[in-house]
Amino acid sequence: MSPTVAESIIFVSQKYTIVVHIIIFLTGIVGNICNIIVFRTLKPFRLNQGAFYLVVAAVVDLFLLVIVLPLRIADYGYGYDAMRYSLAWSICLASVDQYLSTHYIPSLRQMSSLKSAHRLVSIAICFWTLHGIPFLIFFEIKQSAGCAVYNRGFLIYYSYIQFCTLSGILPITISATSASLAYLNVRRIVRRQIPIIRRRLDRQLTAMVLTKVAFLVVTTSPFVLTRIILMNRYIDPNDSIRLAIEQLISTVTSSLFYINSAGTFYVFLFVSKRFRQQFRHVWKKAIGKTMLLPKAMSSTDIATSILFVSQQLAIYGYLSILITGVIGNIVNILVFSCYKLFRRNHCAFYLLAQTIIDCCLLVFALSFRILELAFTIDYTRTSVVWCKLRPMIAHTLTLLTFSAICFAAIDQYLSTNYHAWLRQMSTFRLSRRLMYVSIIVWILYDSIFLFFFELRPGIGCNIYNADFSKYYSFFHYIVLNGFIPILVSTSFSLLAYLNVRRIVQMRMQVVRRKLDKQLTAMVLAKVASLVSTVLPSIAFRIYILNVTVNSTDTVRIAIHQLVSNIAYALFYINPACTFYLFILVSSRFRRQIRYTFTFLKGYGRRCCRLPVTNQIVPANDERSEFE
Repeated sequence: MSPTVAESIIFVSQKYTIVVHIIIFLTGIVGNICNIIVFRTLKPFRLNQGAFYLVVAAVVDLFLLVIVLPLRIADYGYGYDAMRYSLAWSICLASVDQYLSTHYIPSLRQMSSLKSAHRLVSIAICFWTLHGIPFLIFFEIKQSAGCAVYNRGFLIYYSYIQFCTLSGILPITISATSASLAYLNVRRIVRRQIPIIRRRLDRQLTAMVLTKVAFLVVTTSPFVLTRIILMNRYIDPNDSIRLAIEQLISTVTSSLFYINSAGTFYVFLFVSKRFRQQFRHVWKKAIGKTMLLPKAMSSTDIATSILFVSQQLAIYGYLSILITGVIGNIVNILVFSCYKLFRRNHCAFYLLAQTIIDCCLLVFALSFRILELAFTIDYTRTSVVWCKLRPMIAHTLTLLTFSAICFAAIDQYLSTNYHAWLRQMSTFRLSRRLMYVSIIVWILYDSIFLFFFELRPGIGCNIYNADFSKYYSFFHYIVLNGFIPILVSTSFSLLAYLNVRRIVQMRMQVVRRKLDKQLTAMVLAKVASLVSTVLPSIAFRIYILNVTVNSTDTVRIAIHQLVSNIAYALFYINPACTFYLFILVSSRFRRQIRYTFTFLKGYGRRCCRLPVTNQIVPANDERSEFE
């Protein structure tokens, strides 16, 4: 009888999750977009720091709903630490700012400025993003238990400090106290000599912030309390009814948490008559602009707007890829260099070589591309030497990273094969020779760009030889930089995956078997990333070669430029995402990162001759893999 009741409760919980979270998702996206439009359209809001904090909260709410709720509907909702904290503390900053800006003491009012608001929000986002990095390491997937924190010390921090303090008591206390004090300030604001417009705006923002804080307390407190109770109570795994009831309660409280992110706009409409009037004004203005758009904007204006969006997207996209890619590749190099097990493995050698080449490619290609787009500094238009060297170096690095991926896939196929003579072909000496030969071959091959790239005044740096231009467009870009590495790496990585599935039948050491499984999963993920990021740029290149665009059609040219920037941003994501892919697909790699940092910390202490405290550390296979 009890299993039937438990199954019924779980069924109700699943249906509730799907229906309610879809409603929250749709209404939250519409409401937060309306909030952002209203706050960024009206000038009094654009110049007010309190409104700026509310805009940040709306943006974070929007990202939280878009990223987390679809995963939550699929029963996969975890890992949204940075956004959750940025949201809670942006509301705290808004309430503190309203208290300062409505205070009768001038020195406190002067502390509230738009510049300080920008700085505080930037610091908060960076701080909470860094705070969320340990979750990449301590969250692990186990086949029997699923995704959770299995480290006892971090579990205590996660249960009490994170949920109880940082995500519950502290932001609720600060925001409630500051909002209440701001409300008391606003009640006596009539006594001060303040312009009527500013007085009305302060009253409106204080009412909106106070309501948002009350909404935060009502919707977040049950979620935090439920998480704390569930993490500190032992449940008998055989008590299926109790497990189902607690799952239902957890689902209801988590939906309340997401209502906080989705209901801000509707709460503002309910409590502020002035906000309703402002929203109506913005809506009529937007409809009027839409009706006048075909008459007011020419094709030149539309093309200029598209080019501006394309330029900004390229600048910030390339900058983000450069920073995250360099950091991830440096950590990859540290992990592959510190582990004795990786240093003696030929597939890991290919991955290490590919990581170093990826780092060089990002620094070399993207840094000059950002200089060209952001500051219009293009040395290829002023220096003949740089015009010839830049394409040669960029293409050499690209072909080398593709070669390393193909070699890693082939090596994993050979080393996991059940035929002994194929396994014997995979050696460390062969891997070194292949990398050295590929470096020499691709440098000699790409040296032809030194002859065919030319700098002409008024036109720029390009290939002006018609025959080599066809070879460069069709064979070099589409075949050599596209189809060949994709087909080779995909074929051999899939064959290696099939080998690993029957690796249990082979007589092999457990450590070697685990390493082969880990490296095969990492190589397969890297190949999947290669296919998904390189194919769009190849498809766009084929499209451009087969379409003739009129030089007077500025809108179409601008659209092509926008699509080109998106395609090449995806292309550069491939060398930037290796570290994050490895973290995602391999729990063993996450543990190895943790032990690498522990090893480097101890090495730094020994170098600086700092005292090391005696600690009892549980035995682990990863620790023995260091020298």
